[in-house]
Amino acid sequence: MSGNEQAPPDGGPIALMRQIEATEGSKILQRIKIHAISYHIFKGNYEELRRVLEKYHDPSFAIPLWDMKNRPMLDLFQKEIVRMLHNYVASEKTLIEHTRKFVRAHYSGMELEREYEAKVKEIFSNPFCTFIEDLRDFILHNGLPLTSASFHFEKDKPLEFQIKLEVASLRSWGGWDAKAKKFLETLGKDVVLDDLVNRYGSLVTGFYEWFARKLQDFHSKEFEELNGLQKKFREQYGDFLN
Repeated sequence: MSGNEQAPPDGGPIALMRQIEATEGSKILQRIKIHAISYHIFKGNYEELRRVLEKYHDPSFAIPLWDMKNRPMLDLFQKEIVRMLHNYVASEKTLIEHTRKFVRAHYSGMELEREYEAKVKEIFSNPFCTFIEDLRDFILHNGLPLTSASFHFEKDKPLEFQIKLEVASLRSWGGWDAKAKKFLETLGKDVVLDDLVNRYGSLVTGFYEWFARKLQDFHSKEFEELNGLQKKFREQYGDFLN
């Protein structure tokens, strides 16, 4: 190195990047990101099903499906609804199991685990949520639920289009938890699928927004160190970090 050359400050960008990667905050963030993929899968399946169910409420979409020459399209549409429902409840169960394992692996015996378990009980320990969770077992281990596409009209009111689940076919299965049976007892001969999907999806979304905030608060010191080093990197070398 000549007399006019200077060594990169603090070992240069590679050294600083390695320092950032070695922080506890970086390691914690990476494992949170990996776990968050499970929520991403559920959210994607939820949004896909929600959008398609919502689309059926639009008369400009639904009415043509009821034309006799388009009945194959109506049949295919209902098959797609069942496919999406399968993915929705399967990913819901995956998310439950992955989150439980994530908490036990990293926060066992800690206050965060106790808060997590209390929140799960507060939100999901009820007949409705137990029914949705058991619906996954019904579909995976028993058979596909019977669905129906319907429309209803009254004088001076707009047409109403709905996708429904037939309740009798659900009740015939013997694998329901006692809480799930209580929810089934509250239903008539069918139930609007939107109501189930959106109600549970909203609960899961609210829970994981709460969980993300808890993780952020729990690891605030580690993330403060990480953010400080990332800021230093940006100031010296620009935005090269993920």
